[in-house]
Amino acid sequence: MIAAAATLHLLPGTFAGETSPMAGVLEPLAHGYARQVLALALFGSASLALPPLAGSAAGAVASSIHWERGERRDRRIAGLLAAIMAAGMAIATALAASHVEPAKALYWSAVVNGMTVTPVLVLLVLLSSKRGAVGDLSAHWSLRALSWLAVIATACVVISHAVLRLA
Repeated sequence: MIAAAATLHLLPGTFAGETSPMAGVLEPLAHGYARQVLALALFGSASLALPPLAGSAAGAVASSIHWERGERRDRRIAGLLAAIMAAGMAIATALAASHVEPAKALYWSAVVNGMTVTPVLVLLVLLSSKRGAVGDLSAHWSLRALSWLAVIATACVVISHAVLRLA
């Protein structure tokens, strides 16, 4: 991703935040339907991503509030999953109605996602050493050391991004 971003950044006049140039790339294949093909591609990728993400969030919420296991919990998770997916679709509809460029929204969602990686990794590394949380599966010191290196690397990337945006 870093190599692709650096390559695109060096090319004059390229900004992946607008859909018109992205649709222009599809024009030789899609002829007069490039914008529609791009819209279907963006919609399709969102449709593939939403159910697993919502299911993961629903499972995490159910575990964090200690819902008992069983069929009743499964029905609760299904309801929570539907609510999370409905909220995601409502947000997407609001963004579309406010004429937000889809590629810009995708870019900024990736930035926000990247910014949250470091604190999540810190929590995971700390939890991986707690026997009360993971039992006998606690991480070996070498794995924790490599994990801390990954935390430092992601923190450096986040700080670099902030410095470059402010400069």
